[in-house]
Amino acid sequence: MTERVSANDPLPNVHRRAPGIVVSLLAVVFLGLVATQWRDRQSVGTINIHGATGLSIKDVHVVADTFAGKTIETVSLADVREKLETLPYVRSAVVHLSGIRSLDIIINERMPVGHVVRADGSLRYVDQTGAILPEAPVRTSHNVPLVRSDDGTVLAAQDLQQVVALLMDASGILDPMLYQTISEIQYDRSSQQLVIVTDRTTWKIDGASDAAAVNAFADMNVFWKNTSTRVDLVHGTQIDLRWRHQVIVRKFNSGT
Repeated sequence: MTERVSANDPLPNVHRRAPGIVVSLLAVVFLGLVATQWRDRQSVGTINIHGATGLSIKDVHVVADTFAGKTIETVSLADVREKLETLPYVRSAVVHLSGIRSLDIIINERMPVGHVVRADGSLRYVDQTGAILPEAPVRTSHNVPLVRSDDGTVLAAQDLQQVVALLMDASGILDPMLYQTISEIQYDRSSQQLVIVTDRTTWKIDGASDAAAVNAFADMNVFWKNTSTRVDLVHGTQIDLRWRHQVIVRKFNSGT
């Protein structure tokens, strides 16, 4: 038998329970708003800094500590981040709230990849973009090569950026043990050639283009891994890698 339901009959039970669900959702939203407003009235109590080394930690603290004790509703996370990213050794920063009264700051530093000698004779770090960094606030243990021109003059900004870009290519291609032996990179503007000085050897590289340098670094890596142990590499040995898949080894007397 089929039961007919008229328009005046009450709605099924599932529909009668709907108002209760709506009330529950409104209560949850209301409690969430109350909790948010309560948290916003709290003051910043703890500031946690991650990723900062001696290169930036002091300056980061100077900026971050200005927000300690302020109510959370008055603290703009974007403003904190922007102020941190104006610091010379900070490449980027991430700022967020954690817990109830904690401010977390994650620092991505400008890491030194080389040294340069300035016109006044001072030694400065240079980062992976070729930017010269200000004098380091503390002595650090970064083992990075000296980057200079072949004639001792100060490299122009464009030349420095090109050499540092090639240096970054080398760091990704060369065996880490070989890369760590690099003490100096000399750049010849006229020929666009690089001379890389390692512990016992100098390597001549064609730096006229990224492709030429990458090929030379690949040959340098293969030679160092497979051949150098069978070649008597003494101080004064020069290895010429300016031609693809060809290696020229020259040995010079210490008195010449």
